[in-house]
Amino acid sequence: MRRGLIWFLAAICAFLVASIAVFASAMRLSWVDATYFTITTATSTGYGDISLLQSPGWLKLYGNVVMLAGTAAMAAGFGVMTDFLVGSRLDALFGRRRKKVQDHVILCGLGNVGVRVLERLLEIGEHVVVVEHDENSRFVARARELGVDLVVGDMRNTVVLEQACCAKARSIIACSNDDLANLEAALAARAVNGSIRVVLRMFNQGLARRLESSLGITTALSTSTLAAPAFALAALEASVVGSFQLGDELMLTITLPVDAGAPLDGRSIGSLRELGDGRITALRHEPASGKAVLNPATDRRLAAGDRLVVVAPVTARRDLERLLTRRA
Repeated sequence: MRRGLIWFLAAICAFLVASIAVFASAMRLSWVDATYFTITTATSTGYGDISLLQSPGWLKLYGNVVMLAGTAAMAAGFGVMTDFLVGSRLDALFGRRRKKVQDHVILCGLGNVGVRVLERLLEIGEHVVVVEHDENSRFVARARELGVDLVVGDMRNTVVLEQACCAKARSIIACSNDDLANLEAALAARAVNGSIRVVLRMFNQGLARRLESSLGITTALSTSTLAAPAFALAALEASVVGSFQLGDELMLTITLPVDAGAPLDGRSIGSLRELGDGRITALRHEPASGKAVLNPATDRRLAAGDRLVVVAPVTARRDLERLLTRRA
């Protein structure tokens, strides 16, 4: 609609330019006077200083056409301007999209989990389109502050998903607190884009696993199941700052401060990798002074005041904890 109005307005303007040439030639006017006469005729504000009273009939009829065309041009101009101003306001208010995107991530549900997923995706440089049903959600302002594209509507509605350019999206993450709504959104997304990668938030981990196998859902995760090990281990050891499941094995993220006189003081990175049956997968050395290093060289040695972040299986926890004990 907006493009049609613009083309119509352009055609009217071209006609008015041609009319300047017609009046200049037929009435023997200068280009300035012809332009003045055309504009006053088109806008119906003629002053009577130049008129078509003594002109031939065909030119009078042509003048009438110019008047009608001018009225139409003004109406179209006001229409384009109103459409632009009101449309821009609605875009800002309701998050309607101005441009098509592709190879992006659609994030459905902007709750406590959703907003954190959004922040992580933006940190790694992903283009995200957010779908949120409640425009008054407390995290909508945060999404707009981050400058992401926002579509307000029901994530289970294919029309809403099409507004989020689902057909060109790489993946969709449904992470509202409603399992059924997340599943319906996933199925709706698959109906629009059969190759889209689907990630679901599910409270029931058993159901999540069955969905992965029976419906072809790429990944279904239970936040409660993921968080349970972290809660349990954090209650036992302050050094455990996170956990995740890798296949059948629970992996821990453990922070180890290097105290003076403790077994870590002066120890090499290479010797640490032998702990836990050699299954420590990542190390981050944060020296007391200097820049942190991920997976440092094996001959690098630790010093008092440093800090070590280790990703290791739960079976290596005891070996790592012994490194925190000071030597007698």
